Amino acid sequence: MFEKSEKDHSKVLINPKKKFHYYGVPVLFLIIPVLSVIIYKVVPHVEFIKNIQLHTLIEAFGSVVALFVAVIFFKRERVEQSEYFLIIALGFLCMGILKAFHSACPIGNSFVFLHIMAGLTGSMIFSLAWWPAFRRALHYNIYLYIVPISISVFTGVFAFVFPEKMPLLINDALYTDLANNLHFLAGVLFLFSALRFIVVFQDTGAFESFLLLCLMLLFALTELTFGYSALWSIQWWVWHVLGLVAYLVMLRFLFTDYEGLMDRLNLYLFQAKKSEERLKKEHERLIAIFDSMNEPIYIADPDSYEILYLNEAAKRFWGNSVGQKCFIVFHNFDSPCFFCSNEAIFGKNQGRSYVWEFYHETLKKWFRNIDRAIPWTDGKMVRFQMAVSIDDAKKAEQTIKETTDMKSKFISMASHELRTPLATIKESVDLVLDGIVGGLTEKQSHILGITKNNIKRLARLVNDILDFQRLQSGKMPFYFKEQDVNEIISHVHETMKSAADQKQLYFNLDLQSDLPKISCDKDKITQVIINIVHNAIKFVDSGGIVITTEGNKKGIEILVQDSGPGIKKEDKQKLFKTFEQLRPNENTETKGTGLGLAISKEIITEHKGKIWVESKLGKGSVFNISLPFTRS
Repeated sequence: MFEKSEKDHSKVLINPKKKFHYYGVPVLFLIIPVLSVIIYKVVPHVEFIKNIQLHTLIEAFGSVVALFVAVIFFKRERVEQSEYFLIIALGFLCMGILKAFHSACPIGNSFVFLHIMAGLTGSMIFSLAWWPAFRRALHYNIYLYIVPISISVFTGVFAFVFPEKMPLLINDALYTDLANNLHFLAGVLFLFSALRFIVVFQDTGAFESFLLLCLMLLFALTELTFGYSALWSIQWWVWHVLGLVAYLVMLRFLFTDYEGLMDRLNLYLFQAKKSEERLKKEHERLIAIFDSMNEPIYIADPDSYEILYLNEAAKRFWGNSVGQKCFIVFHNFDSPCFFCSNEAIFGKNQGRSYVWEFYHETLKKWFRNIDRAIPWTDGKMVRFQMAVSIDDAKKAEQTIKETTDMKSKFISMASHELRTPLATIKESVDLVLDGIVGGLTEKQSHILGITKNNIKRLARLVNDILDFQRLQSGKMPFYFKEQDVNEIISHVHETMKSAADQKQLYFNLDLQSDLPKISCDKDKITQVIINIVHNAIKFVDSGGIVITTEGNKKGIEILVQDSGPGIKKEDKQKLFKTFEQLRPNENTETKGTGLGLAISKEIITEHKGKIWVESKLGKGSVFNISLPFTRS
């Protein structure tokens, strides 16, 4: 079957039809209606042949041909995937069923009723070719077949068993107005269907579309004129023969097209085999890549949890466990793991990678797992997992954490130990400066004054370190209460105004008067603003500082603007880091721990707010604090 090359198979799709297909059939379908009209007009409407057996034979043969055509179209659709083949097959199938009942029915109203219903049912189904949603639904909704087929069978059985229930459709070998009207309706629907196949033929140029167009026109002609002929007349027999000819021509086309159909089927199978071979090679190449990797990799069925593949690295840990349950092999569990990643990589998450870490109790190692759904050789999506050992990184991380904790404990302990002697030294210096223990010369007082200032600075450094350690460890207490932000800032202004005056700097407030209260820790917010203002006073040589407050829907904004030297762009990212001190220029001396802004950031973060700076070198800085109304 696959002896032809791919090049040979490609020619199948462009083989021309025989001339009969392009010229003979269209001419036949155009000549027959013309002859039929001549026969209808010229030949008198008199009884010609009254032979029930002949009529039964013609209709039964027509029914068999219609059913056979339906089966062939069903099979063709499976190969060629045409959206019209299923509608055509369904229409022929229902017409064939009703014609079968009609052929076996005795002369009478049921006899005419079944003939009319065959044409009416077929025309209604063919006219649905205009409805794209119906054409698509036929590919997956089986009820669209069950309902019309069941109705056709029920109609046939009912008309056959209860002829007395049928309406009056024939009287003295002539059809009644009701029969003529139903025939006319079926003819109109066939014309409507023909219009659809005109559009299809114009779009595709497919010969079968032209053939179906001619067939619909012929059916329309027979339905529109059938009712105006008398029972057993020459015209009546002509219409029966024309219907049979229509079926036979369609069957003739399907048979002659069978070779092309088989060639297309062979091409489909040939391409499927090539695709299968290509997928197999890709699968083998992928497995070779997996086996060459040092990280353990396994693939498992997400439904049965059965291991489908283990690479060489995984086999070194767990042996060749293919076919066993993954939760038993890897974790020694009795049931699927509670942390199984199936939900994270299948369903709505399919196509995404899932990365997670876990400590393997048996191997005593840390792994970072990368999970993903991939297609297996049978087309099913399976779970791929690669485990990358991060044991060394975890150990290093633990060592760093222990070192950091040790450093924090040491700093905290040292700071606490410094507090008591510093307090004692400060009290002693105050006693001497106050003259309680004796008089002092001017030089001695000056030296002790410098000592007192350094003791205060050292105490502030110790307090900063202790505050930062408490914030980092989560042990710093916060007391949230409804507060007036403007009142807090006014208090800061009173506290820091003298320091600004000493450097001859202006210190102004621009506070929004109608600000609502906000939940915050008054002392902590005061500490943050004082720290920012203190830094501004330290670095601003001329000009001054302005604090502004603004309210919005989400919270309150506090802006501290100064006319200082500004901050370099590359220094902004260092600003809120621990133990970082910025120098506006090389001659500027900085004092302190570099923890003030780091502490401020931690405090604002605890309030679920934000703090940032906007600054350009030489144009001053603006520190922004955003405090939300709610901390959720």
